[in-house]
Order: sequence, then C-alpha cells, then structure tokens
Amino acid sequence: MDRVSRNLLCFLVAFSMSCAAVAQSDNCQDFRIDNGDVTITAVIAGEEYPAALTTSNIGASITLELVRKLGLKEKVNRNVGVIGTFGRPEAQRYINNLDLQVFGANTTAREMTITGRGQRISLSLRLFEDFIIQLDFPNSKLCFFPRKAIDMRQMQNIDLASDAQFGDPVVKVKLNNKVDTWLKFSPSYSGGVLLDSIVAEELGLYDNARLPSAINSQTLANTVEILQFGPFEMGAIKAEFPRQGINDNLATRSQSKVGTNIPQGTESRGSIGIDVLRHFVVTIDLKSERMHLFAP
Repeated sequence: MDRVSRNLLCFLVAFSMSCAAVAQSDNCQDFRIDNGDVTITAVIAGEEYPAALTTSNIGASITLELVRKLGLKEKVNRNVGVIGTFGRPEAQRYINNLDLQVFGANTTAREMTITGRGQRISLSLRLFEDFIIQLDFPNSKLCFFPRKAIDMRQMQNIDLASDAQFGDPVVKVKLNNKVDTWLKFSPSYSGGVLLDSIVAEELGLYDNARLPSAINSQTLANTVEILQFGPFEMGAIKAEFPRQGINDNLATRSQSKVGTNIPQGTESRGSIGIDVLRHFVVTIDLKSERMHLFAP
C-alpha cells in the first residue's frame, strides 16, 4: 500500500474512527449514483450497504431503519440539535461503536448521528479535508491527493467559501444573468438547484411553477434558463423552491462578532446538486476553500 492510501485510511481516526486492519487500496475509489446520492459501499455485519457521500457538518450518520435492523442501542443528546431541510430542530440521536469496512479498511465508528431514510450510512467529505478531494463524476471516481501534490491556488476557478451558520461548503453562481448568490455544494441533492423563496421570487420562478414528481411535496419546480458556474454556462437547469407559505430553512445568515456589526462567513440561499455536478470533474481543497471545475 502507498503512503497516501495508508494516511487516508488512518485519517479516519480524526472523526472518531480507528484503523483496526488495513487492506490493499489505491488513492482512488469507485462510486455510483443511487437515487441521486453519490455512494460507495460499506460492509456492516457481513452485509453490504450504501454509504452516501455528503458535505454536511455531520461527519458520519446512520438511518433509524438500519439502526433497528442491526439491533443497535440508540442514545439521545438533548444539548445538540439536528435540523432537516424543512424540519424543526430535534435532539441528536446517535449510536456508538459501529464496526464497518469502508475505503478498504476495517474501522470502528465511535459515534454516528441517526438521520435520513432507508438502510444506509452517510460520510461527509469534511472528514477528509486534510486531502485534496477530486470527484470525477463522468468516470465515477473519488480520488484523494496529498495537499502538496496539486497547486490549488493556481488551479482555482470557482469561488468557494464556508456557510456562516453550518460550515458547509458553498459556491458562488449567477442565475439568469440576474442574481448572484451562494449555494451549498451538495452532491447528495438529487436535483439541479434548490433555491430559497427570496431567490425564487427574484427570478420570477413562482410564475407558471409546477409541482415536482411528488404530489405532496413542499416544493414547486421551474426552470433556470442560465446558470453561470465559474467559467461554465449551462442552460435549462431544473430548480426547486418552497411552496408559498412554507417555512423553510434553506437560507442561512452570517453571524456577527460579539460587540461588532461586522458579519462573519457567507450566507447561502439553497443548494446546487448532482444534476449540475455530474457534468464535471470537481477538485476541492476544503481546508483552504479552493475549487477547480473541469468539463471533460
């Protein structure tokens, strides 16, 4: 095994996993897109389950359905809140010490938040911010490189920052040559762009809006005619946004330092998802907040 691979696997220790045994592995892994989620495979109790890759500030999570199937004991931390896209704050529910195999290593997840649906786990790319991360969507490859291997300062062609409220990576886009805004970089969002009601109103998306495929959905759908994403311009992007009167939490606000009125961080107004990202090779330095986009 090369040193990059060994360092990658043992870096899992940083998010409360420990390397128990290390199998042969390269610094690239195959992924697939299942129901809009970018997933790799995890082995738990001898069975394979999808592990969705996210950019959430929740490092590792597991669904309640899988917790019950595996007979795991739930715990509750009422001092920590977890919020869904359109949900209300709830106390964190979690499990401890789950043995699994991922990225070719047998590891133990010491704490995993319980959230989501189905039988799967989720891993945030934030866990690997000591590496340069490359998501090659056309070839379905996830690669990790030492930070010194790629000069992201020279390569950067996308404005990348961290959301002020939750710390999620956000990118700057221009919509319909009219609205400049920041959207969360969300490979776990299955659509094109998810926008808050203010941006949707600015773009006139409520006019002639339609229901998405789910009849009881809390969102409406329309089309963004032009999306400017760094040096790339794309057309006819599907946009979702809250139905009028729905209290969403898509927009985030900058926090101010105590004793000043100078805002910190970047406000985000929604998410950019897999329907846009799947066209690109995306190289990210999360720690230095630099991103490069390439269209093969």
